Amino acid sequence: MDPVNSLALLQRRYLMITGMILRLLSVTAHCLVIFQMSKVLCSIVNGRFRPSLALNVAPRRTLGEDTRGQICNRGGAFSILAFRQTFTSNDRYVENCMKIPSSRNPQLTSSINPSLTSSINPSRTSSLNPFRTSSINPFRTSSINPHRTSSINPIKTSSINPFRTSSINPLRTSSLNPTRTSSKNPSLVSSIDGSYIFDMELNPIGFTVRANDRVILIFSPENEWVAFGVSNRIEGFNIFSVQGEWTGFWVANRRGNFNIFSLDGAWVGLTT
Repeated sequence: MDPVNSLALLQRRYLMITGMILRLLSVTAHCLVIFQMSKVLCSIVNGRFRPSLALNVAPRRTLGEDTRGQICNRGGAFSILAFRQTFTSNDRYVENCMKIPSSRNPQLTSSINPSLTSSINPSRTSSLNPFRTSSINPFRTSSINPHRTSSINPIKTSSINPFRTSSINPLRTSSLNPTRTSSKNPSLVSSIDGSYIFDMELNPIGFTVRANDRVILIFSPENEWVAFGVSNRIEGFNIFSVQGEWTGFWVANRRGNFNIFSLDGAWVGLTT
C-alpha cells in the first residue's frame, strides 16, 4: 500500500477512535449529572436536602423564626446530653417548627432564662445544685436513685415501665402520641400542657407529654419518642432511654420547671 494512503488511513482511524472516546465521555458525564440530580430530587422528596451538605460543609443547628412566628430547629445531628440519645443522623436535614409561646421561650422571657434570673440558675443558687445540695443528688441520696430504690426503677416496677404498661406507651395509646393527637403536638398547637426542652444555648430540642402522675414521655422536635422520665417523688425526674438505660435526671427549679443534668452532674439543659 502506498505510504501516503496508509498514513491517511491511520489518521482517519485515529480521528474515528478519538471521536468515539469523546462521545463516550460525553455520555458518561451526562449520566453522572442525571444520577446526581436524581439523588438531589430523592433527598428533596424525603426532606433531607441541604445545600451545605452538597458542599461537604458540616451542618450546624441554628435557631430561626419562620413567617408564622414559629420557633424553628434547622440543622443536622443534635442530641440532649442528659439522654445520650442522637435524634437524627449526620446526613439528615431537619427543619422543624414548634409553636412556642413567648411566655415559655427563655430567649424572650427573662424570668425563665437562668442566665438572667439567678434564682433558677443552679450555678448561682446552691439549693438547685446537686453538687451542693445532697438531697437532690441521686448519688448521695439513695431514695431518689433508681439503682437503689426499686419503686422508681422501671426495670423492676412494671407500672412505670411504658413497655410493660400499655396505658403509658405512646406507641399503643394514641392519646399520648403527638403524631396522632394534635393537642400534644407543638408543631400544630400554640401551647402544650407538657414541657418544652432547651439546650444550654436556649435552642428548643424537644418536648414532653405527661403519661400519668409518675411518668413523662420525651419526644424530639420531629415527634420521635426518645426517652421517658420517672418521678423521684421530690418534684424531680430520673430520665431513661427507650432502651431502659438511666441517662440523667431533672431537678425542679422551684418555678414549675426543671434544670437538666447528665449522670456525671453536668448541667446540660432546662425546661419551660
